[in-house]
Amino acid sequence: MVGRALSTRTIDTRAPGKLLLTGEYAVLTGAPAVVVSVGARATASLAPSPGMQLNVDGQPFPFSIDDRGCLHWPKPPPAGRGELLEAVVAELWSTRSVDNPSPVEIRLDSSEFSMSTADGQSLKLGLGSSAAVLSALLAALNRVWDIGLDTGALCTVGCAAHRRFQGGRGSGVDVATAVHGGVLVLGMDGAGPSGQPEALHWPEGLQLVMVWSGHSASTPGMIARLDAFRARRPAQARRHLDTLTDRAEMAVDAWRASDVERIMASTRAYFDALRVMDREAGIGIVTAAHEQLRALAEHEAAVYKTSGAGGGDLGFAMTGDPAVAARLRSAFDAAGYPVIDRALAVPGVQTGPA
Repeated sequence: MVGRALSTRTIDTRAPGKLLLTGEYAVLTGAPAVVVSVGARATASLAPSPGMQLNVDGQPFPFSIDDRGCLHWPKPPPAGRGELLEAVVAELWSTRSVDNPSPVEIRLDSSEFSMSTADGQSLKLGLGSSAAVLSALLAALNRVWDIGLDTGALCTVGCAAHRRFQGGRGSGVDVATAVHGGVLVLGMDGAGPSGQPEALHWPEGLQLVMVWSGHSASTPGMIARLDAFRARRPAQARRHLDTLTDRAEMAVDAWRASDVERIMASTRAYFDALRVMDREAGIGIVTAAHEQLRALAEHEAAVYKTSGAGGGDLGFAMTGDPAVAARLRSAFDAAGYPVIDRALAVPGVQTGPA
């Protein structure tokens, strides 16, 4: 049994976001993905408290945990945050027997994953905020309740909790990146990461410009459309996913070699195959905004690609020339697409006193 508190101080745990570089969609069928952590960080703050409570925007939501790991709320829990906490606790209890966990007040912050528009709206950037929040929360509870999960176990439990939170969907890439950080090659299976993530280095000279496409997208909705295509036309879907797998493996080889030209060529090849699948499947990955951004990048002889599920959210351009990167930043901004300035290849989840 575990469950004693390690500290009477507030504990802050931070976890980064992610930018998926190659492997999206194909990773769901076993292809490798290349992903980099991004310096937008979610924070979980846990403080000693007379009773268990989740604090959202200054409003406390008390809860209790029974011996099966089920949460009980005297009043309706906050949408989203309450369900995420339930998923984390349920997976913890299914992994370890947590005896008499010390009561804490939990505060969760993902504000770094949003941007404000000119008219004052707040938009999610599509950098994996829910996975980062969940990973930060899991690591904080692991520390405060002395559960004893190592990094690998944090990743495994986190992936299971995130799938639970998302109704059974998700590759686990977001959680693995939030836990480990850096540049990673990830192989996935139905239960999350298959084997230890392979850590790589950001190649010297590779410039990446991250850009917002103008609107948010629903990853579950995109995956559902892929699933519908696979059910409707299984042979065609298999052919497209096999092509994406081949090109994902090419990209991994290029990253292992730290060869900037090969990385760019394999990224372009992956996006070309993704566009072909999207046209046949009607998933909506490559929107008109992404096509415009691609044209702007190609005008500068750079490579452009959507990141993750597409359909909105983020894209990125790659070049080996800092001057080209600077011109792209100006061109994207002039066209009305904000450039997102965040550090890349930042450390994974980190825990310490507030």
